[in-house]
Amino acid sequence: MVDDGGTRYFRTIRFLAVDEVAANQESTAVTGDGEPLGEPAISRTTWLEFQEHASFPAAATTIEREALNSSLGRLECLVYSVAGVDSTTKYWFATSRPGMPVKVETRSNGEVTYQMSLVNDEVS
Repeated sequence: MVDDGGTRYFRTIRFLAVDEVAANQESTAVTGDGEPLGEPAISRTTWLEFQEHASFPAAATTIEREALNSSLGRLECLVYSVAGVDSTTKYWFATSRPGMPVKVETRSNGEVTYQMSLVNDEVS
């Protein structure tokens, strides 16, 4: 990501605790070297909110299979491409692992405007 001043940064998300209803997460902006750029933000998201977050309009969505080379190795994925008014966002969901996408990319006018990749899935 890039802040208003043009400085590139990354966001880490850690799942702190989960239960039958929701997950507690910690989100921190960090430098390329992993140094925090402020205090972490703690949030709680219900499983229904996660489900709604990953629901796409059928008329604007195509689904394809694609292999993705990632930091977790080669992953077979279902790629959901969601066309918006000014951009298209692609979500790579690994078929071997439930949960969040392993990659997200938004393009507008041929340029990448947002990208997220799962770096690791370690439990600490």
